Order: sequence, then structure tokens, then C-alpha cells
Amino acid sequence: MIRKIPWQDVCKFLAGAFFVNAGILFYLYLYGVSVPIFTTGFIETPVISGVRSIVHAILFLTFFYLGFIRKWKSRNRRVTMLQQAEDAAQPPDAPERDAG
Repeated sequence: MIRKIPWQDVCKFLAGAFFVNAGILFYLYLYGVSVPIFTTGFIETPVISGVRSIVHAILFLTFFYLGFIRKWKSRNRRVTMLQQAEDAAQPPDAPERDAG
């Protein structure tokens, strides 16, 4: 069974995730907090956190646009056209067709 992926909802989720991440990384940069990376012995410096914060802010803006502002075209265009043709062919006194 093939399911349609709700890409607009995926973009909304990613916008929220990048917003939170950009805020946390900016906080770490602003207060000069170094973060040790688990089990590697490496340390992420505040400068790296600042650069990552900028990248995540750009990704947030991109996914915010795609998820909340952009109007997505329906991929089920053929089905929609068939439904419109059926509705137009239905006599005015006929009972309404269920949408479900």
C-alpha cells in the first residue's frame, strides 16, 4: 500500500525543530558555553555553536516558508477533476454526495 507523505506537515515539524535548535545554539554562543561531544573527547566551541545557529536559523526560515506560507498544489489533480465533473453532472434536486 502506497501512502502519500504529507510534506507540508513534515516541513512544519522541521521548522519547529530548527527554531528550537537555533535558539539553543545561539544561547550557547552568547554565553560562551563549550559543549563536550559524548564519548569522542572533542569539544564544540562557542564559535562553532554560533555558526551552527546561523545555519539552523536559515533552515528554520526555509521550512517555515514551505510549511506555513507556501500554498501546496494537490497531486491528486485527476481525482479532483473527476469529482468536479461528477458534481457538475449531478442534477440540482439530487441528494448531496458524501465527501468521505
